[in-house]
Amino acid sequence: MNEDEWVNFGCCVSSQGSAEPDEWVADEPEQRLQTQGGENVCSLRHEAGSCRNYTLMWFFNSSRRRCSPFWYSGCGGNENRFKTQRECETVSQCQLDADAGLQCEDYVQAWFYDKHIAACTPFWYGGCGGNANRFNTEHECFQTCGTNSKSCLQPTTSLSVSLVKVNETLNHYDCVLVQDPGTCQNYTMMWFFDTEQNECSRFWYGGCGGNENRFKTQEDNRSCVLTSVKTKSVDNCLIKEDKRHK
Repeated sequence: MNEDEWVNFGCCVSSQGSAEPDEWVADEPEQRLQTQGGENVCSLRHEAGSCRNYTLMWFFNSSRRRCSPFWYSGCGGNENRFKTQRECETVSQCQLDADAGLQCEDYVQAWFYDKHIAACTPFWYGGCGGNANRFNTEHECFQTCGTNSKSCLQPTTSLSVSLVKVNETLNHYDCVLVQDPGTCQNYTMMWFFDTEQNECSRFWYGGCGGNENRFKTQEDNRSCVLTSVKTKSVDNCLIKEDKRHK
């Protein structure tokens, strides 16, 4: 971004500045990015925090539907905060719905990150147009969106659950754990129980870490029999059991 694309802040970035930190926001060329769906960290207003060690950060501006810079004080604030414009755009990119574009050549299979099930899904792309949530392979899709730790990528619906245990070796609440790719990079395809869709879904597992909601085959995953009731979202993108149903 060029210097002449910034608006006048009307204050200095120092402890002597006369404006409040929340006012220190720059304008910039529009990024063709937008969020879809319900509340998550990407819809939070930017927060400068409570310290005075200011550095330039980025947040997703939900009203303008693009990534914008702001001055972060160094402590406090919220999760709608990114170190670079690229990091902000990547998170926003993964929020977009599938877009087949316009048919200007033969349809080809592409992949998009489906935020509702936190997994990569194939679709048919027409060759022209579309949006940034489009990848040539499932692995490329997962590398970009599935390993991103920001909660913008996760569903925002919380669940109260009633679990019927059909496998005696399975903990009652393993099936309601959020899909977790782990911390390594040796990816293999696994299955998890998707409480948002109430069905078994695939995901890429990194090879270490993660949680117990992970199965080698779809048949193993069917050990989870779950009936779920959608409830008001009580936390940012985290599925939590209602303690009253234990």
